[in-house]
Amino acid sequence: MKRVLLASCLLVAAWALRAQEAPAAAPAAEATHECFPLQIAFWPEAPVIQIVGREMPVHGLKLNVFSGRNDEVHGLDLGLFSRGNDLRGVQINAGNYVETEAIGLQVGLINGTKDLTGLGIGAVNYWDGGTVTGVQVGLANISSTVTGVQIGLFNHCRTMKGVQIGLYNRIETKAIPFFPILNAAW
Repeated sequence: MKRVLLASCLLVAAWALRAQEAPAAAPAAEATHECFPLQIAFWPEAPVIQIVGREMPVHGLKLNVFSGRNDEVHGLDLGLFSRGNDLRGVQINAGNYVETEAIGLQVGLINGTKDLTGLGIGAVNYWDGGTVTGVQVGLANISSTVTGVQIGLFNHCRTMKGVQIGLYNRIETKAIPFFPILNAAW
């Protein structure tokens, strides 16, 4: 079983390296609306070890054996660490970071994105400078603007239209910004 797993890993790594060395025969993925249904990633930075490069959209399944990066993922993103620009779907990793927009579900020890529409579940959900439209559940939830609910021990945002439930709740723009257990703004 170990030999089969090792051979499979080596085969995927060789395929990924070969794909990167191949000359670019087609225009950019954005212009042709091409996408790839499967991404298996070991490492996203030089030397890159993943099936397709980060600029190729993945519409389907992305598996991050250690760490992976694709600018666009629509579907299921699983593994240890994931990074990208645009997520539409479900992202379950130890660490998740979406630079622009995530629509769907983020589950991880640490979650971060510029804008989230959906549900973020993690030990730390950090969207400082961004917006959350939906629900954050975690030990610490930190956002700039929230429209929805924050549930955790530590909840913090600059502006809010919704409810915070936790031990420490702070909405900076309120006349009384801190309130334990329950805090709300409309």
